[in-house]
Amino acid sequence: MSLRERKKQQTRQQIITTALRLFERHGFEHVSLQDVAASANVSKMTVFNYFAAKEDLVFYEWRDQFINGPARAVRERRPGESALAALERSFLDRLAERDPLTGLNEIAVPFFRIVMASPTLMRRQIELFSLAEDALAEALAEIAGTDARDVTAIATAGCVLAIERALISENCRRLIAGESPDDIYPDAVRKAKENFRILYKGLPDIYTTPRSA
Repeated sequence: MSLRERKKQQTRQQIITTALRLFERHGFEHVSLQDVAASANVSKMTVFNYFAAKEDLVFYEWRDQFINGPARAVRERRPGESALAALERSFLDRLAERDPLTGLNEIAVPFFRIVMASPTLMRRQIELFSLAEDALAEALAEIAGTDARDVTAIATAGCVLAIERALISENCRRLIAGESPDDIYPDAVRKAKENFRILYKGLPDIYTTPRSA
């Protein structure tokens, strides 16, 4: 990475860190981009150069995994592994690794608190959920040899991600209530396995039966 790129990365991170601190302290709706710029010692235009909207300050670090993670798990599945098995393995691996987006890492507590306290951010989160479902449906449709608009692929993506969101919400609730990730983890794994078993029983064979990548 060039010196210029490193400086840009440092500036972006400085803006994000400053913004999250202000959002947690005062609430997302009560902090302006000018407030963020002043606290980060940059101009408002600099903030706009890095982020198209205020909401992006909150979701930037998680956006790729949020939207593309499940689809990537399907496309990178092991030979002979079904799409659902790859999704389950990916989710369980993320729990074990204490991925912040699973609700099993204290580093994400400020993020979850900020989002849950803001109607604006909750709406943006729903938009990101929709993008994630679209991306996963496209990856599933590739397996079936159908169009990404195929109803079965869309419905399958919705079912999988709805269960993941429910599991993550439960982890977040317990984490914010003060439980440690290590205390939550055994229950998180058990509930994930139980709910993926439900999916194995109800989803189309093409997504649950082992097959070549």
